[in-house]
Amino acid sequence: MLSPGANLNRFFFFPQGRALTATLLTYALLFGVAAMGLYTTSFSDFIDKLTTSGGNTLEKCYLVAAAACGVLLATTYVGISPYYLSWRQALMAIPGSATVVLAVFFTGWGGLQLLHHQDFVLFAPEYWNAKMTLNNLAVAGFLALWSPIGLRSGIPLKGALPHDFSGVHQLANKFKRALRLGLKPSPVGGSGGTSSSAYELDWEKAAEVREWLEAMKPELTPKAANPMQPSAQEEVGPLEKDIDQFLANYGRKAAFNAKGYFLDEEDFRLLRGIASHI
Repeated sequence: MLSPGANLNRFFFFPQGRALTATLLTYALLFGVAAMGLYTTSFSDFIDKLTTSGGNTLEKCYLVAAAACGVLLATTYVGISPYYLSWRQALMAIPGSATVVLAVFFTGWGGLQLLHHQDFVLFAPEYWNAKMTLNNLAVAGFLALWSPIGLRSGIPLKGALPHDFSGVHQLANKFKRALRLGLKPSPVGGSGGTSSSAYELDWEKAAEVREWLEAMKPELTPKAANPMQPSAQEEVGPLEKDIDQFLANYGRKAAFNAKGYFLDEEDFRLLRGIASHI
């Protein structure tokens, strides 16, 4: 069972320690540069003209804001995916993480607008303007597209980013491909090859599976300066246990023949467990 922090981390990306400082400083730097550039070149005026030309002004505002937020979801995945153990975990964290990033940039852009010419009308509903709010949201969305740089680059504190699982992701693809191509029903195990103990691995693919799992083990060990995300940290323990047990079984049995490597109940369970984690 995951801890409260790990459960929260499943839906929101949050760096820890020096990685948090690096990310916040990078955000501040990028927001300052981007905001100055967009603000001085009247980018908000461009958005305003884009949504007011022709008819259906409010609908265009919705479309532009939705487009900005949609692209932000994609770039957020680019930013956070290396820090999660699998692409499935990263996908779960996209909506919450993108919402937080958008809120940060929307608040920052709104503050600049207040300093320039807009009034604070949060508590004055009679002055609310849907078009202006949507346009500000669109600008914030485009500003937030810088966020993956803040997530992937420790400009102020180089080397302080969270543990990167990119190597695991590459090896996981190779492991799953070898397993998918090599796993087949055993003609001697169970009735018709329907039970979990009735499988074997092709000789060549069995060796590949072992190779990729052995190569994956060092990639699961974080450096002191690069802590893992809480959810990934709690997933890594069971994954390493399954890998170690399968490799031990593999070495102990050495049950190879011309037909392949026979998998018993435990082997099959371990391989399925490994595949589910990565």
